Amino acid sequence: DNFDAFWVMDDDGEPESKQLQKLQVHLNERDYLSPLVIAKEDMSKLSFDGGKSVAEYAGRADAKGLIDGVAFPFNGILYSRRLVEKVGLPIKEMFIWGDEMNYHQRCINSGFHPTIVVNAIHVHPADRQPQKNVYGSLRIIVPTEDWKLYCYVRNRTFNLRTTATFRHLVGDTCRMSCRYTLYFTYREFNIRRLGLVYRAMYDGFRKDLSRLSEYRK
Repeated sequence: DNFDAFWVMDDDGEPESKQLQKLQVHLNERDYLSPLVIAKEDMSKLSFDGGKSVAEYAGRADAKGLIDGVAFPFNGILYSRRLVEKVGLPIKEMFIWGDEMNYHQRCINSGFHPTIVVNAIHVHPADRQPQKNVYGSLRIIVPTEDWKLYCYVRNRTFNLRTTATFRHLVGDTCRMSCRYTLYFTYREFNIRRLGLVYRAMYDGFRKDLSRLSEYRK
């Protein structure tokens, strides 16, 4: 019990020297601290958020070197003990996709606001989500493995169901349904995988996170 914060990261990111100390400096006044996460392949760009320029992004920082209101969840994040005691733990049944955004939103809903510390650097491979073109500029995530597709769609729907307003829930689920329907009938005809998407959305809407093992065979 002799600790005051949790330092959280996944297995393919790497903190630069003194990242933790640079985050800790602000722990007395902040509860949700994030490093700046840069791409391993090109350190002039962010790993996430569309690969924006690091210099341009860091230019948004205030005089203390902080950017309020944003974070890169589960990538070198420092959560205060007070935050974790109030918010609880991540939902382990979400497994690999969307769990970080679920926790991020739960933190915000509990009154904790994220902050990036721009001189605290975390190196991570560039975002590798398997995006596919639907039509024109419309794109969606289509993992190769069935269980990953199920997990992604179910968890995204679950997050909308549990954290979004009714308006966003209806709008986003309708858009997601339409895009996958177009993709699996127009771009890559596959009624079986389209059915998998619908089952995943149904389970996510019902907040049923118990069925992933059925698809991980």
